[in-house]
Amino acid sequence: MRGRIKKDESTGRYEIHLGGVKNRLRDILSSSRIIFVACGSSYHACLAARQVVEELTDVPVSVELASDFNDRKCPLFRSDTCVFVSQSGETKDTLESLSYARGVDAVTVGVVNVVGSEISRQTSCGIHLNAGSEIGVASTKAYTSQIVALVMFALQLSHDRNSKDARRQEILAALHEMPCQIESSIKRIDEVTRRLAKSLEQSTSILLSGRG
Repeated sequence: MRGRIKKDESTGRYEIHLGGVKNRLRDILSSSRIIFVACGSSYHACLAARQVVEELTDVPVSVELASDFNDRKCPLFRSDTCVFVSQSGETKDTLESLSYARGVDAVTVGVVNVVGSEISRQTSCGIHLNAGSEIGVASTKAYTSQIVALVMFALQLSHDRNSKDARRQEILAALHEMPCQIESSIKRIDEVTRRLAKSLEQSTSILLSGRG
């Protein structure tokens, strides 16, 4: 979010700037629908962000699993905007979906973490997550960064809609404060973890149980 959300200290208002999609905003806003296409955790990030995108843009939004999208050959039109979300920017099924969307001249948007990846090169415009390398198997920072990026995408699309201004400012203010809140939460968790580790250091065995 750094450099993308700014607060005007004189007015107290927040503004957002996503340079990667700025030149295609008119085309996206004139779309008959927005289709998110992704795999795995990226697909779930799209599901999490869909409601906010619909709320702020008043454009119908659907979320497609890339493999299913390819198998069905989902009907696409030039009036559609397809948003392809991928951490690596190289996901095979998502790339196949992108090729299909380009074939019907739909507007294509890439949301990726890797600069210069195949999806970022082939889409009409896009947003880079700038989340750094995802080292673990479980996607954590990439997943949360994707949700934030898609919410910012919705905020950018609704930047000139007076009827959505109050809601936009509410979301922008929350996003602006989020880094400090995350830092505070990590510190609290670290303290709790250290106390827990201290209480367990003499244990000969530990049984963990859970579900889901």
